Order: sequence, then C-alpha cells, then structure tokens
Amino acid sequence: MLSTEPPGKVLDLRVTDSTYTTLSLSWTKPKEEKGVQDEAKGYFVDIRPAESTEWDRCNTNHVIMSSFTVKGMKSMAMYWVRVIAANDGGEGEPQDLDNYVLAM
Repeated sequence: MLSTEPPGKVLDLRVTDSTYTTLSLSWTKPKEEKGVQDEAKGYFVDIRPAESTEWDRCNTNHVIMSSFTVKGMKSMAMYWVRVIAANDGGEGEPQDLDNYVLAM
C-alpha cells in the first residue's frame, strides 16, 4: 500500500481580478517531489478579515482548477487570503498572499 504525502505549497499565488465584493485568485500547482510531496488533487481557499484571528474556508469541497473567486466580501474591508493544496495524504502548508487584500 503506497502512502501519499501531502502536496507542497502552491506557487505564484496572485489576484487576477477584484470588485467590491469578490476576489479572483489564480496560482500554479505545487511541484511534486518523490517521498516528500505528492501531486495536489485539489485546493482550498481561506480568507480572514484583518481584524479577526480565525480563518474562514471559502469552499467546502476542494476545487480542481488552479483558480477561484471568493464571493461575499465586505466592501472596503481588508482580508488576508491563503490557498492550501490537498490530496489523499492531507493538506499541504498554506501559501499566503504577500499582502492583505482590500475589497474594492
């Protein structure tokens, strides 16, 4: 029975579009390394309002595409955003956006 290692961090995470209430993200699939990190099967997107310490998961089921649009953000609010790759071995380490995002 082969054990699966969780995937690595996604690469090149960036904002592709934003409105007052939505944020579109894209990223590149993590690299695979035998015995270290296996292929990502999907992704979770988490956001956290700047004044909060709790991350909110945006998608209950992982997305397979390497892009996602966060909806329902508060206009002019600041958010931290991260993407987590996942597979049968679990979730990889989160990749955070370098800067917070302002919904506008």
